[in-house]
Amino acid sequence: MIEVGCGDGRLTEGIASDAYEVFAFDPDPQAVADAQARLAAGLQQRVTFRVGSAREIDIPRTQYDIVVFSWSL
Repeated sequence: MIEVGCGDGRLTEGIASDAYEVFAFDPDPQAVADAQARLAAGLQQRVTFRVGSAREIDIPRTQYDIVVFSWSL
């Protein structure tokens, strides 16, 4: 699953609890740091965080089933 504009991670934990793997990113470095800090320890191995916008981020080449794009505009 890809989470575009993860912000401070308010949705990331719920997404990660239902997904095998999550690639979450946001252009705000502080928001990404906050998202990493708030993620439950048991879910950290499922989530990869990166800093960058949707235009510039290098999304790993793998198969994703769902893209979450919420409150990102």
